[in-house]
Amino acid sequence: MTLLSRAVALPALSIALLVVCSSGPANVVVSNRTVNLVIASLEADDISWTSKLTIPNLSVIPYLSDSPTANMLFTLSQLDLDVVQRRQYANLRVDWDHTCPDWINTTKTPQQSVKQEEPLMQAAFRANFDVNVVPEILAGPCCSQFAVTKEAILRHGRAQYKRNMDWLIRTSLSDYLSGRVWEHMWSYLFKQDGVDCPGEWETYCGIERKALEEDTEFWRELLNPQAGVRARKRIEEIEKHLEGELANALERGEKDGIRAGANAILLGDEETLGW
Repeated sequence: MTLLSRAVALPALSIALLVVCSSGPANVVVSNRTVNLVIASLEADDISWTSKLTIPNLSVIPYLSDSPTANMLFTLSQLDLDVVQRRQYANLRVDWDHTCPDWINTTKTPQQSVKQEEPLMQAAFRANFDVNVVPEILAGPCCSQFAVTKEAILRHGRAQYKRNMDWLIRTSLSDYLSGRVWEHMWSYLFKQDGVDCPGEWETYCGIERKALEEDTEFWRELLNPQAGVRARKRIEEIEKHLEGELANALERGEKDGIRAGANAILLGDEETLGW
């Protein structure tokens, strides 16, 4: 737990959810599951909202840091722990904006990138993990708020977590940048995969059980999340074009002759129209 607490003590209150479950067949409902909620916060922060959570066998573990508060009551209250248990690592954030499907390219240099942490990822990854090849793409929702199972954590020995802790303590990077760097590495730590981009619909439905209205855009993204992203961008482009056309139309409508003709049509004034 020390790693999770130290590593997520970043410029925003951070939350990690550790799910502990006894071993057994996958199709057997487990009744002795325990949940540890790790919260990085200030000593003066009010985390009494956690008392409203109805998660069975919940233990709240505050970790004091210099982070401002945040409230995850809705997300944690809606969390489907069976889905978390099956996935073993689940980001509690959903939005693909500035995160997925290929946000960080670890091969980019400072001259090629406009993202502060991107040119730092190659060296940081090698410092934190014993790898020969660094994943080229790292992507996943931001902000170091996730649920993870005991099994996923225990895939690594203490040496791995000590290595990560030592890097966080000794790095010359600012807290802001070291935090941004680690936002892109949690998925690899617990899944051995640098990309964790489930469709937004999947997170809402599977993890948060959020009811979604039936609409065309939703089903389009369900079938093809990346096509949905492109569709939203195209809609924004069309809306901007329409706004421009509307502005031009209003400007043309200011001309007296056009306005008089329009009024004549509306009023049925044949003399003005010359009929």
